[in-house]
Amino acid sequence: MAALHHPASMLLPLWEQFIQGGKLDGGLLRPEIAQAWSRCRQAGIDPFAGRSTRLLAEPELGRLLQARKNLIDVARPFMGNLYQFVASTSFVVVLCDERGYLLEAVGEPGVIKNAPDINFSQGAVWTEEEIGNNGVGTSLFLRRPFQVSGAEHYCRKEHPWTCSGAPIFNETGQMVGVLEMSGPVEATHQHTLGMVVAAAEAIRQQLRVHLRNRELMLLNGHLNNLFMTVSDGVVVIDFGGVTQQVNPVAEKLFKTQAKSLVGKPFAQHVD
Repeated sequence: MAALHHPASMLLPLWEQFIQGGKLDGGLLRPEIAQAWSRCRQAGIDPFAGRSTRLLAEPELGRLLQARKNLIDVARPFMGNLYQFVASTSFVVVLCDERGYLLEAVGEPGVIKNAPDINFSQGAVWTEEEIGNNGVGTSLFLRRPFQVSGAEHYCRKEHPWTCSGAPIFNETGQMVGVLEMSGPVEATHQHTLGMVVAAAEAIRQQLRVHLRNRELMLLNGHLNNLFMTVSDGVVVIDFGGVTQQVNPVAEKLFKTQAKSLVGKPFAQHVD
């Protein structure tokens, strides 16, 4: 049976045993959790540390938010929809970049601002090296969706939480961010991670659409420049025979402005 289903009364002694003496019980802990604890111990992380106050400094934060504006804009509606499923609880939906810096958080303002255990501020660092294993940091390390629940966290401050994270990849396979949902252990549903995974995939697809739209806009811009500067007269006509576009050389040939030609049947301008 997966360790996620073990009650806190079973996981907490395992955590205490490891923190006190470095002993791991591989039979009860999920392998990913045991490996994450070992990474945290080797990194010298204090399992009893308080709320992390490390933030990305300005103006670097401003530059990061501007550089990731497209990702944030695309992700925000999906984050809002995801939050609606858990809006009556203390869940927070978080978007981080591929380095673990928090870009956006959606949830009750009071929870985001005053959470005693977790820093939900923009620019906060959510890597394993900073706050121990968690939905963002461990998903970044594994490069796949992962959930860390209760005493599976290396740091005691996160034991009241369940963190479900899923990486976001672009169409070339490059990781561009992580979507994560944090909430009280007792309120977490068995399908929480699945919802986060679905939202991350939807964001990936939407990023792909945005990329294609930008490529089409650039192509249209190049074609329009060519259309307007070519030395021949060019007229664009739709299937109904109606004039849609006229370049400057064609205006001179017809001795009239484009606005007098566009939207009218082309045949009436031909002798």
